[in-house]
Amino acid sequence: MRALYGVHLLASALAAPIALTGCLGPASEPSAALRVERIESSRDGVPYLVRGELGQVADPAVLDDALHAHDALAGVLPAIAYTLGAPAAELRAIRSERDALGMTHVRLAQHKNGLRVVGGDAIVHLDAGGVVREVNGSIRDRELPAAPSIAAADAERAAVADGEEPGVAVGSELTYLVSNRDGELYLAWEVAVSTRGDGGIDDLVYVDALTGAVVDRHPQVFTLKNRVIRNGGGGVFPVANAPTLGSETAPPTDAVALAAFASIGTTYDCYQALYHRDSYDNQSAQLSAQVHVVFQDNTGQTSPNNAVWSSQSRMMAYGDGDGTRMKPLAYGFDVTAHELTHAVTSSTANLVYQNESGALNEAMSDIMAAVCEAWKDKAVSAATWQVGEEIWTPATPGDALRYMDSPSKDGQSPDYYPERYTGTQDNGGVHLNSGLANLSFYLVAAGGKHPRSKTAYTVPGIGIDKAGAIYHRALTTKFTANSNMAQARTLLEQAAQELYPGSCARTSVGLAWATIGVGAAPSDAAPPKVAITSPATGAQVASGFQVQVDASDDQCIQKVELLVDGAVAQTLTSAPFTFATDAALAEGKHTVEVKAYDTLNQATANTTITVRRNGTGGIDNNGTGDHGNSGNGTATGGGELTGGCDAGGHSGAGLLLGLALLELVLLRRR
Repeated sequence: MRALYGVHLLASALAAPIALTGCLGPASEPSAALRVERIESSRDGVPYLVRGELGQVADPAVLDDALHAHDALAGVLPAIAYTLGAPAAELRAIRSERDALGMTHVRLAQHKNGLRVVGGDAIVHLDAGGVVREVNGSIRDRELPAAPSIAAADAERAAVADGEEPGVAVGSELTYLVSNRDGELYLAWEVAVSTRGDGGIDDLVYVDALTGAVVDRHPQVFTLKNRVIRNGGGGVFPVANAPTLGSETAPPTDAVALAAFASIGTTYDCYQALYHRDSYDNQSAQLSAQVHVVFQDNTGQTSPNNAVWSSQSRMMAYGDGDGTRMKPLAYGFDVTAHELTHAVTSSTANLVYQNESGALNEAMSDIMAAVCEAWKDKAVSAATWQVGEEIWTPATPGDALRYMDSPSKDGQSPDYYPERYTGTQDNGGVHLNSGLANLSFYLVAAGGKHPRSKTAYTVPGIGIDKAGAIYHRALTTKFTANSNMAQARTLLEQAAQELYPGSCARTSVGLAWATIGVGAAPSDAAPPKVAITSPATGAQVASGFQVQVDASDDQCIQKVELLVDGAVAQTLTSAPFTFATDAALAEGKHTVEVKAYDTLNQATANTTITVRRNGTGGIDNNGTGDHGNSGNGTATGGGELTGGCDAGGHSGAGLLLGLALLELVLLRRR
């Protein structure tokens, strides 16, 4: 059960392909060398991402379902397992999905000695030709027995005793666990603990089956405002045998029910239109909800200030609010979009709802709610970046529960990773720290600087549509259960490169995360190359003349400015960089200057021309460029930038620029 809010109580890049030689883990080395281009490793040195040419599937057509995908991957599983440091026999394909780019993403689950490995998952990414291009995940392996030393009953008692609230164990299962707390592999009892009278599962508690120590806790119930106690007038969720108020063919007439009905439908339409996703599970799952409910805490008291997605019941639930803190939650569109994104997350990445993975879980719900709100409104506004503004404190206009563009505005959420919350409350800061990823998304979409100037970078915005596609792709095809903030940055950069090769998207993502303090800025020491190709220095031109510019960069061009006599006259952000000057420009000599900017540097070229009212422009030679560097590039500790964008390439400029392009290409090949 996941809800919108919670109480806030408070690797390295390889430059060239290599052949792996037995350094990645205990699994058997594959017989054929792997062409590895990039490896990213967790703090313990275990790879979580490997990219290159990692094997070839003979028949890519059979990858469309998990059963056949597992068989098809049999020939390359040893290599895949080797890159992640686990025996191939432990990996099983459980889900396969082909995307709009023609890539197939096969999700693997780890099993050891016949037991599930909770948190042990990986994703294999294959291109349209069946070549394994990337593998990422959180697989762990070490020698552990298969039989427990601690009895299930003892583990259940330990799990219940570990909780802050009185509860009961409602079941247990022996598993292995990759702990979200320390990344270690354990033989553990998974104990389902309930603190409610209805027997619903609040937490899955993991007790070391060899020592009896509690090694992890995965929350399963996430309430809107924990411990905000109000006496509601409806039934306690989930209400058994609740009567139907409306359906697809007979919409409800009750105002609150109709609001929920409409928002659920619009959220479905958003995911379908933008990402071709058919319901939260991409398999036409029914979208159901209960309204006019209250939520009971462990003391038996109830509150209407809540909205949840229940993974157990597979439905939405809305409280009616108390009229002071909240009004009926069904009236907030982003409430519904947020909760249904929790359902998408549960069906894909299944991010563990604690610590950094939990903060990513919460942030992805805020992010996709913002994307769908902008899609619904057909515009981005200040409200796009507010969370819960439609239902929060109805007597106070203009406020919101969270602010994606400036998280600290709520008075408690960090906006800079070194200042993140590191305590144990709020499940390790899942709501508090969600503002970090929220801010990264805002910067990728809208561009700009850190709202409190914690860093000096300026992020080039790429728009909410592209930003949403990148974050959705990472969530549904790259994130795994224990993904943390640093891994999220790497995987988002990969998603950006796949969706928008040759653009500024990847640079924007990397720089946004550097801006919030996750890693260094993408390395960008080289300034752009810029030249005025027309008019030439000394040329006589007619008023209203055009200025044609070639601009390129090893990563991307953020913008090119035209200055006439020192004043900015026009700015372009994409090629072709052809500027029209003011027809009223006075006769006589003028200095024409252009400045090309990448994310951290700038370059300048200038020419001096003479304007004649009735004259014609004669082009004698190309303008000369004076390259300047106005920023500092810092190498990224665990990443690389490949491809980048070349705005001076003029791919859409047409045949008229052909000769200039040819000259540029030949110069680059020298």
